[in-house]
Amino acid sequence: MLLRSVVVQADLGVQDDIDRLVRTTLEDAGGVDILVNNAGYTVGRAIYTHPPDLPREQWEKVLALNVTAPLMLIQGFWESMVRRGGGRIVNVTSGAAQPQDLVPPEDTGTGFPSIGPAYGATKAALNRMANSVATDGYPHHIAVISIEPGLVMTETMELTQREAGDLNPNAVPPTVPAAAVDYLCTCADPMRFSGQVLVAAELVAELGLA
Repeated sequence: MLLRSVVVQADLGVQDDIDRLVRTTLEDAGGVDILVNNAGYTVGRAIYTHPPDLPREQWEKVLALNVTAPLMLIQGFWESMVRRGGGRIVNVTSGAAQPQDLVPPEDTGTGFPSIGPAYGATKAALNRMANSVATDGYPHHIAVISIEPGLVMTETMELTQREAGDLNPNAVPPTVPAAAVDYLCTCADPMRFSGQVLVAAELVAELGLA
């Protein structure tokens, strides 16, 4: 089978760009079966800024990319999935959505400064949004699943941690979240995972995917 990719340049913080991405995809492919919401605001000053220094514009930027954009993309492709008899929506979330232990800001144990409120709050909102949308998707056989990739040891992450002198032993290679997302996009019964927040390493270990 010959596979073809279509690249659409877009700023997911801009609704017109989201609409254009949806329109171009549907016109080119004729429909959508799988949506993976992986894009997000994960770097920059807003991630590590704490009150009272976090400006509203930065807070709203993280919210727009990490929560609003996934919802708008879901809405954009929803009718296509309904017409095609079902679909799969996988949202890439983060363990930062969970309440964190109280530690001094300078003592994170990761070689990085502590994450401010914006990133974790938006990932928690993403999880709850996905859980709600999963209820809407159930009668249409649209599975809506959140997956925590864990701390992924990309080349950039490894370089950054080596420079900080602190390689995290709990980090996983990129193949782990990749295998988890691939499975959720291709498994026979995705509805059994719908509405849940899954941890990539746990899913991969349980199913022997890597």
